[in-house]
Amino acid sequence: MTAAPSAIRIELDRVLGAVPMVVVDGMMQTANLNWLVVPVTPGVHRVAVTETYPTTQGWVNLDVPVAPGQMATVYYTSPHMGMGYGRIGLVPQSRPGAGTATVVWSLAAIPAVMLLAVIAIALWIVLA
Repeated sequence: MTAAPSAIRIELDRVLGAVPMVVVDGMMQTANLNWLVVPVTPGVHRVAVTETYPTTQGWVNLDVPVAPGQMATVYYTSPHMGMGYGRIGLVPQSRPGAGTATVVWSLAAIPAVMLLAVIAIALWIVLA
């Protein structure tokens, strides 16, 4: 009787439009969905993940131990904003960069609010 094959399941929590790039033991894997199953032999395997959105972000790596007949699950979460690093682990990961995203969007909102205020004042003066 043979044991069930070993595998690594990679769960990808990514931003809309991002294209994941997954490498297991130096071999590029195709990840079309939000998950990917890669058959492996028992032992320790290197999983590396990044995304292209709009450029390639930082690679994150994890050594994953896999027992005979086991399916190990790896969780990857992309960052809130591009040009950053995601997170990878054996448990679900929180999305990094929330503080930076909040600051950037807040700073971008200030000029927009000021512009709306100027337009409102100009309309009030013209229509009064």
